[in-house]
Amino acid sequence: EAARLAIETTITNPTKQPRTACIRVHPSYEVPDLKRAFVRIKRKDGSWEARSLAADAEREAEDWLEGDDLPAGEWQLDTGTGLLVVSRFKESQVSRCLLNRDGKEGRVNLELYSRQARLAPGQRLELTHEIEITEPTKAK
Repeated sequence: EAARLAIETTITNPTKQPRTACIRVHPSYEVPDLKRAFVRIKRKDGSWEARSLAADAEREAEDWLEGDDLPAGEWQLDTGTGLLVVSRFKESQVSRCLLNRDGKEGRVNLELYSRQARLAPGQRLELTHEIEITEPTKAK
C-alpha cells in the first residue's frame, strides 16, 4: 500500500516593510545505485519523459526544469529498489524544479521552488505538494 504525505508551506511577511520571498522544497532520497534509477517527468500534453540517472553514477549533477521543461504537476523517481517516489504539486505555485543527484552519496533530490514574490506586510506565499511512496506498478 502507498504512503502519502501532504505538505502545505506558507510564508507570511510579519514586518511593516515589503519583503522578497521564495519557498524551496528540498527532499533528499536515498538511491544506492543510480545506474538502476530514473526519473519520469509529466509533460503538459500528458505524456511522460523518462531520464536515466546512470550517467551520473560517479558524480554530482543537476538539471533545472523551468518554462516548457517544468513538470506538469508531477514527477517520479524510480529508485531501482522496488520503490517509486511520486512528487505532485500545484503548477501555479511552482516556477522551477531542480533534479539534483550524486552517485557517490547515493542520493537524489526532487526540489521545488515557488515563484519569487514581493510580499506586502501581512501578505502570504504558499506552496502545496504531495509525496507518495509506492511500487512502480501501483503509481496513480
